[in-house]
Amino acid sequence: ELKVDAGKKTAVLSSGATINCDVCLLATGWTPSLPFLAQTEQDKLVDQADGQYRLYRFAVNPDLPDMGFVGRNSSFCTLLTSEVMAHWLLRYADGQLVPRANKTAQEQTNEINAHLAWRRTERPAAMNYSGNCTAPFHFEHLDDLLRDIGVP
Repeated sequence: ELKVDAGKKTAVLSSGATINCDVCLLATGWTPSLPFLAQTEQDKLVDQADGQYRLYRFAVNPDLPDMGFVGRNSSFCTLLTSEVMAHWLLRYADGQLVPRANKTAQEQTNEINAHLAWRRTERPAAMNYSGNCTAPFHFEHLDDLLRDIGVP
């Protein structure tokens, strides 16, 4: 078990040992849950209507500015989309996305809401994957990520 002490660059193990770290990657497996997050963070991240994640580009939530995710979408290309998303997230965190991709928090929220509405009406089958299935639109998702990082 791992407990991340918010605001500190340490991880506290269940044994009580403390590990200094710059980044903590938590591989949570296939079950879409985030038990290591505080309830207040989960409430900002998970839409109460149906449990879908409120993520811009399936990676960030403007209400959780110090947190990013890789692999929260599902497709036939999950490894590929996760790899590209890791590159996108790095550039996002460093402020290196192309100018048109630098959205305000409100613009990100608006896109999250629009995307959730689209998934609920046009992709109801995606609910089998917590609503996060991008297939058959994974190439469109990849195109968005690649354009944001400056790949023509």
